[in-house]
Amino acid sequence: MVVAEPYVQPLNNTVVFVKETEVVFTSNIWRVVLNIDLSTYHEIISTVRADLFSVEQLNKVYSDC
Repeated sequence: MVVAEPYVQPLNNTVVFVKETEVVFTSNIWRVVLNIDLSTYHEIISTVRADLFSVEQLNKVYSDC
């Protein structure tokens, strides 16, 4: 079994396919399931959320004046 090492790359430039099991087609309908792991971006997302919250709080302070 070959295990692929996860790595961070821009989401808009590349798609990576990792084989997990054998594929069997049993009908003329295909269901595509995407598993996008954004856990590596969690710290960045948290920072952006905190910054946006700060801006929102400042906006409330200035709009109350």
